[in-house]
Amino acid sequence: MNPLTLEITIKSAEVFKKYVLCVGKMQLYATAHLVGGDRNSAECRTHVDEYRGSRPIWWILASFRTHESEVRNSNVVLVFEVKCKKNVGPDKCVGTTYVPIKQFFDQCVSQGFQYQDVALGISSKLGKPRGVLYLSYVFTAYNFLNFPRLYVPSAPPMFRALDLVQEDRD
Repeated sequence: MNPLTLEITIKSAEVFKKYVLCVGKMQLYATAHLVGGDRNSAECRTHVDEYRGSRPIWWILASFRTHESEVRNSNVVLVFEVKCKKNVGPDKCVGTTYVPIKQFFDQCVSQGFQYQDVALGISSKLGKPRGVLYLSYVFTAYNFLNFPRLYVPSAPPMFRALDLVQEDRD
């Protein structure tokens, strides 16, 4: 039973404006937490993006610890919620998505434990599409001496494109 750390970078979101009723400016934030397994994890919350309306940008790193056996048995689900901050009363949930961590783990194993970029559709409680949540993730493992195994992450897509342009010039 090896401990695993799931590192997620919650990058940005795109919310379909016509479906979301927020009074005043749309001030969005995202939350993420693990459900299932032996324990529930603490909730990670991004800051409220006050300036970009329906297309917030966060770039927040969240880490969750779990065990490999829980991941392989599909016992753990990652829950993302995008919420609209309200001045009075509780914040309104714009949309939610549930992702089994096994799906992330299998893709990460097949790609060689590099950062994976993902776009997840968020939906309302009734299943209607409400937007897209963009993130990247990677699994890291710890050996018996508790030293992290280092995995070299891949460059973000825009840097790969710039490298290709540079190679063409040379």
